[in-house]
Amino acid sequence: MTSCGARFCFVFHTINAYDCPDGTVVLDVMTWDSLDLNLEQMVGHYIGAGKPERWILQPAAGAVTIVPWAGKEPLSGEFPVVNPKVANQKHKYFYAATVHSAEGMKPEPLTFEFHSVTKFDTQTQRTVSWYPEAHELENIPP
Repeated sequence: MTSCGARFCFVFHTINAYDCPDGTVVLDVMTWDSLDLNLEQMVGHYIGAGKPERWILQPAAGAVTIVPWAGKEPLSGEFPVVNPKVANQKHKYFYAATVHSAEGMKPEPLTFEFHSVTKFDTQTQRTVSWYPEAHELENIPP
Protein backbone atom coordinates (compact mmCIF):
# COMPACT_ATOMS: atom_id res chain seq x y z
CA MET A 1 0.00 0.00 0.00
CA THR A 2 1.21 3.49 -0.86
CA SER A 3 0.16 6.77 0.72
CA CYS A 4 -0.27 9.97 -1.31
CA GLY A 5 -0.96 13.21 0.57
CA ALA A 6 -3.65 15.57 -0.72
CA ARG A 7 -4.98 18.90 0.49
CA PHE A 8 -7.06 19.08 3.65
CA CYS A 9 -10.71 18.78 2.63
CA PHE A 10 -13.78 16.59 2.96
CA VAL A 11 -14.76 14.24 0.13
CA PHE A 12 -18.40 13.24 0.42
CA HIS A 13 -18.63 11.34 -2.89
CA THR A 14 -16.17 10.15 -5.48
CA ILE A 15 -17.01 10.55 -9.15
CA ASN A 16 -14.77 7.92 -10.74
CA ALA A 17 -11.22 6.56 -10.63
CA TYR A 18 -9.02 4.74 -13.10
CA ASP A 19 -5.43 3.56 -13.61
CA CYS A 20 -3.29 5.12 -16.33
CA PRO A 21 -0.62 3.27 -18.34
CA ASP A 22 2.13 5.44 -16.79
CA GLY A 23 1.31 4.16 -13.29
CA THR A 24 -0.66 7.19 -12.14
CA VAL A 25 -4.22 6.96 -10.87
CA VAL A 26 -6.84 9.53 -11.78
CA LEU A 27 -9.40 10.15 -9.05
CA ASP A 28 -12.29 12.56 -9.68
CA VAL A 29 -13.99 13.73 -6.49
CA MET A 30 -16.46 16.29 -5.14
CA THR A 31 -14.61 18.23 -2.43
CA TRP A 32 -15.78 20.44 0.40
CA ASP A 33 -13.42 22.84 2.15
CA SER A 34 -15.31 22.04 5.33
CA LEU A 35 -18.53 20.31 6.26
CA ASP A 36 -20.30 19.99 9.58
CA LEU A 37 -22.82 17.18 9.46
CA ASN A 38 -24.64 18.37 12.58
CA LEU A 39 -28.20 18.24 11.24
CA GLU A 40 -29.53 20.65 13.87
CA GLN A 41 -27.11 23.32 12.64
CA MET A 42 -27.69 22.51 8.97
CA VAL A 43 -31.45 23.07 8.97
CA GLY A 44 -32.24 26.58 7.76
CA HIS A 45 -28.68 27.35 6.65
CA TYR A 46 -27.20 27.20 3.19
CA ILE A 47 -24.29 24.80 3.46
CA GLY A 48 -23.18 24.89 -0.15
CA ALA A 49 -22.17 21.76 -1.99
CA GLY A 50 -19.11 19.97 -3.25
CA LYS A 51 -16.87 21.25 -6.00
CA PRO A 52 -15.35 18.87 -8.54
CA GLU A 53 -11.60 18.26 -8.56
CA ARG A 54 -9.36 15.82 -10.37
CA TRP A 55 -6.62 14.28 -8.26
CA ILE A 56 -3.78 12.66 -10.19
CA LEU A 57 -2.11 10.27 -7.79
CA GLN A 58 1.54 9.36 -8.40
CA PRO A 59 2.05 6.32 -6.16
CA ALA A 60 5.73 5.90 -7.02
CA ALA A 61 6.45 9.42 -5.76
CA GLY A 62 3.77 9.50 -3.05
CA ALA A 63 2.51 12.73 -4.60
CA VAL A 64 -0.80 14.18 -5.77
CA THR A 65 -1.45 16.80 -8.43
CA ILE A 66 -4.79 18.53 -7.85
CA VAL A 67 -6.64 19.99 -10.82
CA PRO A 68 -9.58 22.16 -9.71
CA TRP A 69 -12.62 22.58 -11.94
CA ALA A 70 -11.91 25.63 -14.05
CA GLY A 71 -15.19 25.73 -15.95
CA LYS A 72 -16.80 28.97 -17.03
CA GLU A 73 -19.36 29.20 -14.23
CA PRO A 74 -18.89 28.33 -10.58
CA LEU A 75 -20.86 25.17 -9.95
CA SER A 76 -21.30 23.23 -6.81
CA GLY A 77 -23.08 19.95 -6.52
CA GLU A 78 -23.20 16.45 -5.15
CA PHE A 79 -24.22 12.89 -5.86
CA PRO A 80 -22.01 12.62 -8.98
CA VAL A 81 -22.23 9.67 -11.35
CA VAL A 82 -20.61 8.41 -14.53
CA ASN A 83 -22.18 6.08 -17.04
CA PRO A 84 -21.73 2.60 -15.50
CA LYS A 85 -20.17 1.43 -18.79
CA VAL A 86 -17.13 3.64 -18.07
CA ALA A 87 -16.87 3.13 -14.31
CA ASN A 88 -13.20 2.67 -13.35
CA GLN A 89 -12.16 3.72 -16.87
CA LYS A 90 -11.21 7.01 -18.49
CA HIS A 91 -14.42 8.98 -18.94
CA LYS A 92 -15.42 12.19 -20.68
CA TYR A 93 -18.60 13.07 -18.81
CA PHE A 94 -20.04 12.93 -15.35
CA TYR A 95 -23.36 14.18 -14.03
CA ALA A 96 -24.32 15.75 -10.69
CA ALA A 97 -27.18 17.43 -8.89
CA THR A 98 -26.14 21.09 -8.78
CA VAL A 99 -26.99 24.10 -6.65
CA HIS A 100 -27.83 26.81 -9.14
CA SER A 101 -30.71 27.83 -11.32
CA ALA A 102 -31.05 29.34 -14.78
CA GLU A 103 -30.48 32.69 -13.02
CA GLY A 104 -27.12 31.54 -11.62
CA MET A 105 -26.02 30.38 -8.18
CA LYS A 106 -29.02 30.28 -5.91
CA PRO A 107 -28.17 29.67 -2.26
CA GLU A 108 -31.29 28.82 -0.33
CA PRO A 109 -31.75 28.45 3.41
CA LEU A 110 -32.42 24.75 2.88
CA THR A 111 -30.02 21.87 3.20
CA PHE A 112 -29.06 20.21 -0.07
CA GLU A 113 -31.70 21.93 -2.19
CA PHE A 114 -30.47 21.18 -5.68
CA HIS A 115 -31.98 23.15 -8.56
CA SER A 116 -30.53 21.41 -11.59
CA VAL A 117 -28.77 18.41 -13.05
CA THR A 118 -25.50 19.23 -14.77
CA LYS A 119 -23.43 17.30 -17.31
CA PHE A 120 -19.71 18.03 -16.84
CA ASP A 121 -17.24 17.52 -19.70
CA THR A 122 -13.90 16.54 -18.13
CA GLN A 123 -11.93 17.38 -21.29
CA THR A 124 -13.27 20.83 -22.19
CA GLN A 125 -14.60 21.67 -18.68
CA ARG A 126 -17.85 22.84 -20.25
CA THR A 127 -21.18 22.15 -18.64
CA VAL A 128 -24.77 21.72 -19.75
CA SER A 129 -27.50 22.01 -17.14
CA TRP A 130 -31.13 20.94 -17.01
CA TYR A 131 -33.41 23.14 -14.91
CA PRO A 132 -36.56 21.17 -14.14
CA GLU A 133 -39.87 22.85 -13.44
CA ALA A 134 -41.31 22.42 -9.95
CA HIS A 135 -43.78 19.76 -11.14
CA GLU A 136 -40.87 17.71 -12.53
CA LEU A 137 -39.34 17.34 -9.05
CA GLU A 138 -42.17 15.72 -7.18
CA ASN A 139 -41.62 14.27 -3.74
CA ILE A 140 -43.16 10.85 -4.17
CA PRO A 141 -43.92 9.11 -0.86
CA PRO A 142 -42.81 5.47 -0.48
